[in-house]
Amino acid sequence: MEKPLNLPGIGFCVVSFLGCIVSFIWLDNPLQLQFFDLLSQKWSITGAESLIRLFCYHIPKSFFGALITFLLIKPLFSKGGTKEIFAAIFLLFSPISVAVIKIFTGVECPKDLLCYGGHQPELSLLESMFKGTGRCFPGGHVSAGFGLYVALTLLSPEKRWKGFIAITFLGHFMGFYQIARGYHFISHNLATMGLSYGFFLINQTLLKELEKEGDLFLDKLKGFFKIRIFSKRF
Repeated sequence: MEKPLNLPGIGFCVVSFLGCIVSFIWLDNPLQLQFFDLLSQKWSITGAESLIRLFCYHIPKSFFGALITFLLIKPLFSKGGTKEIFAAIFLLFSPISVAVIKIFTGVECPKDLLCYGGHQPELSLLESMFKGTGRCFPGGHVSAGFGLYVALTLLSPEKRWKGFIAITFLGHFMGFYQIARGYHFISHNLATMGLSYGFFLINQTLLKELEKEGDLFLDKLKGFFKIRIFSKRF
């Protein structure tokens, strides 16, 4: 019997990507102008504000890295560990995939466009893929926020809804920091949101199929190395 698809989850990804397209066409520039002064040619946030940068940049990124490290170490000291290892791997997929996609899209950051005091013309996404030199689409900074969707597999089903809301808020909190300093359009962040949630869905599907077998394999592997270490000592 085939397992039913996670239609709400797939729907969220579709809505995210549709929101990205709609924003790219109609919303990006009107929203961006709320954070850019045409007269002074300055952004609402310069990036030099240490307290804002601490909460919107350094702390989330440090937490993201620390979580991956913790998830890779935890299985060494407990039974099983497939869920933690899969989560760590898919957490890395979000920033890595965004970095790779950026190479091919060639989309400029708002701050680099002529209309915002930069030096590059504004191009369509298709034109950017052939002529663009930018590295701004999808949003990279928010991958440390939205990328945490993968960690929802570590929560019980009852707590996932709260986790989903918290991660969505964190991702957009980090995203608007970048928007306010001219480093991203809202469409860039929405693309990363949909991509990151897609990795959660893939991780969740794989765990349903492989977690039990994976835990048995890891336990045998850890048992083997414990025996080897113990025998060498004595």
